[in-house]
Amino acid sequence: VARAAGGADALPPGEKCLFLLSAYKIGKEKVMIEVSRRTGRRVYVSEEKMRVIECLGLSPEELSHFTRDMHETPIHVCKMGFAAETFPYLQPKFGNTEAYIRDNSLPFDSVVAFVPTGWADASKYNRENAVLTRGTQQVRLVPYSEHSSYSELVGFVRFLRPRRVVPTVFSDAKGYREVEALLGGLVNRTANVRA
Repeated sequence: VARAAGGADALPPGEKCLFLLSAYKIGKEKVMIEVSRRTGRRVYVSEEKMRVIECLGLSPEELSHFTRDMHETPIHVCKMGFAAETFPYLQPKFGNTEAYIRDNSLPFDSVVAFVPTGWADASKYNRENAVLTRGTQQVRLVPYSEHSSYSELVGFVRFLRPRRVVPTVFSDAKGYREVEALLGGLVNRTANVRA
């Protein structure tokens, strides 16, 4: 968050820069609010994203950090994967960020896209190339994750008692098996026998 918020202060004088914050349909709201607080600027979100945010039970103060007016602020939220793909390695989508400015008639001449993700450290390439630049565009990977802790996951799986746990975040086949082994003992084996 500090790196993202600090980006606004690192601009050359007079440069009109658009800051993109990548986010999933739900998630990264803590980052958005903190960036808004630290920069003193509201964060633009789409109508769809705002509808989701309004369902999260945020306080009026927290909601005040968002705007639906894309021309009000240089800080915009974009869908995860819009500015860059991060797995298996960082692949910027500079064409998307160029088109975003052009298609929305925005008054910016440069873009810095922040991609807060747990995949930032997933590969040697990502660690060594966390900032990629082409012309006036830049994509920055920021190590950040809001995943549940192990104890939260165990409690959730115990509560649900699913037939199977399918890991979705892992780095390779060995990692998949390790995650599966950690939670596999908590599944409802009786339901599997009956099924």
